[in-house]
Amino acid sequence: MRAAGVECVFSDDLVKDLATAAAMLYITHQEGLGSAALLAMSAGVPVIASRVGGLPEIVKDGETGLLVDNTAEAIRAAVARLAELGPLGERGREMVRERFLLRHMAAATLRVYEELVR
Repeated sequence: MRAAGVECVFSDDLVKDLATAAAMLYITHQEGLGSAALLAMSAGVPVIASRVGGLPEIVKDGETGLLVDNTAEAIRAAVARLAELGPLGERGREMVRERFLLRHMAAATLRVYEELVR
């Protein structure tokens, strides 16, 4: 991260700190769903995430965030692109509202069960 010119900060109160965050970097070598990315997106914070595991399912490159290869150059370029891409944070927040609120997930699960019993 330092090679990319980015300070790595750990948080004791993520919700509070996300309220003032310019972006969230989610750099990892493997990941399931990426619940921390969803939390950041729900707060309207743009997410720059590794292109691994389930992260590409929630972070749509250039739409709801940015996906990167795990190199300093790719991370640096993504941070530089944030300002020119407009409201990634707001689009991410809207995607979380549409897909990941409990009532939406429950309705989607119910639809799957209904299809299975037909």
